[in-house]
Amino acid sequence: MSELRVVSSSVEEAASVAGNARDEAVTVKLGDVLDAVGSAMPGGNAAGSASVVAGSVDATAGKLSEALGGYQDALNRALASYTATDQRTDVDFTAFDALVNE
Repeated sequence: MSELRVVSSSVEEAASVAGNARDEAVTVKLGDVLDAVGSAMPGGNAAGSASVVAGSVDATAGKLSEALGGYQDALNRALASYTATDQRTDVDFTAFDALVNE
């Protein structure tokens, strides 16, 4: 027989870590920083490239943030499902014990 054991605190911690990572990823804004490249290096070719790179990194960070939020939501839903299933399958043996111990 197979068993599935879920350590609720581990799932909760994983969801929390995913949420924290999502919160950090959403703050990535390289565009704000790299906009200054042009004025820092006048006449250089890096200004145009910097803005392209910044936009790409910012977009990727946004997608990562969304994915981490989805992962956090999935972990929370899974934990709720496991908990509900566990509660439905919990058997109260009080009446049985009373009959056996008579």
